[in-house]
Amino acid sequence: MSAPFREAWPKLGCAFDDFIRTTEPRHEKWAAELWRRVKANGDLYLGAYEGWYCVGCEAYYTEKELVEPGNLCPVHKTPAERIREPTYFFKLKSYGERLLAFYEKYPAFVSPTSRMNEVKSFVRGGLEDLSVSRTTFQWGIPVPDDESHVMYVWSTRSATTGQRSRRIRSFTASGRPTCTSSARTSSANTRCTGPRSSCRRASPTTSSRSRCSPTDF
Repeated sequence: MSAPFREAWPKLGCAFDDFIRTTEPRHEKWAAELWRRVKANGDLYLGAYEGWYCVGCEAYYTEKELVEPGNLCPVHKTPAERIREPTYFFKLKSYGERLLAFYEKYPAFVSPTSRMNEVKSFVRGGLEDLSVSRTTFQWGIPVPDDESHVMYVWSTRSATTGQRSRRIRSFTASGRPTCTSSARTSSANTRCTGPRSSCRRASPTTSSRSRCSPTDF
């Protein structure tokens, strides 16, 4: 499954510094180390998540996202299941003010400006703590010291840049933000050389270009 992603970058005019699959031992090692450091920092706690779950998507949906009547998955048009499962949460809510201060200090962290404005608006609206582990399936990287949980795939991607820089500063900021494209089993850190310089959508905790320092968090 990783081959099409590796082959796609030259066609898009992009060159990657490193190509890594999430199943590689080096990725598992750094993801586990990231988890331990985040936990040691007091940013993880055990709780429970409840929501509408689509087995086909392997994802939760809010009630607003479901198709009525019948609480149908918007993708498969099949009924979503109401599921409650234990999960570890990352304390994202506590980072709201720090993120806003960070964006003011580094206005080019998210571009274009219109996207930065969207991100700021999203953060000002109030952040919620993030579920970062799953117990309803076994594929994935086991949570250190609690193998009944596996890490959410997206949460382990924060370790990818750390593998290159050999530094892990926080869960929400990495040492050298890069353009990233990730799949369930593979990801690539890329340097954009083609006509489209924005390789991914902006989000509250990621960017495609930066001159920031991870210590600002």
